[in-house]
Amino acid sequence: MPPEFGLKGNGMGETTQVVNELVEEAFGQDEAEDAAEETPPGMDTDGTGGHRRLHKRRTVDLSVIFKVILEDGKIFNRGTAKVKNISSAGALMEDIELASDALPVSPFKISMKILEGLYEGVEALCEPIRFIFRPKLGLGLRFEMLSVQV
Repeated sequence: MPPEFGLKGNGMGETTQVVNELVEEAFGQDEAEDAAEETPPGMDTDGTGGHRRLHKRRTVDLSVIFKVILEDGKIFNRGTAKVKNISSAGALMEDIELASDALPVSPFKISMKILEGLYEGVEALCEPIRFIFRPKLGLGLRFEMLSVQV
């Protein structure tokens, strides 16, 4: 399912190259290679009983628009938010403002478009993996597909 903001491409070829160049510029060559290999996101034990992140995060403050998409492809809701940090595997979206104050109880995806900064024009289809309430709603998102209009 494409992000539905008028993207060309399917996350492959030239589009992937552009996205990988953005990741390399922001995080360095190792992270770009990790993104290209689709390293599973999450936490990894650091040998001390603690955890460390698999992907470096970059602190940002980027405006986004997004859609909440149900499994059948229907748009459930729309909104705006701020991406507060980003990595090659995902992003933290906070300060979420929804058109109607509701999220589905069934599984859903987030299709977002970054409106400014280094990542302006990048669109992502994401799986929500964490819900945050501080004081507004936030979502930890795992990228399933990244694309950019070239």
